[in-house]
Amino acid sequence: MLAALPGYKGSDVHSRGENVEDEAFFFVDELEAIIREWITTVYHRRHHRGLCVPEVPGLKLSPLDMFEHGVTRAGPLRIPLRPDLALDFLEEFRVPIHHYGVEIQVLRYNGDGLNG
Repeated sequence: MLAALPGYKGSDVHSRGENVEDEAFFFVDELEAIIREWITTVYHRRHHRGLCVPEVPGLKLSPLDMFEHGVTRAGPLRIPLRPDLALDFLEEFRVPIHHYGVEIQVLRYNGDGLNG
């Protein structure tokens, strides 16, 4: 994938193009867009040897095929409604707040949320 980028220098002098340094500048968002496009159009559609369905030996699958197979078998992905949903399942402790923070069992915690 990196060999297809403008400015690729190659493994040796003979693999380089002319004026490679003039083309070798990308902003992070540009490079991210290039990588995301490659993942979408090439990587996810290419067959991978490590992907298999035990019921159908020898079947060649791409990551996109495997994802579709998983959705067919298990149903669509369930995304939590809010990013902090996991916090609702943590155990609560009611403890006094001291100048050094709080103590829960033998551990001390402190942070900006305890100030004020």
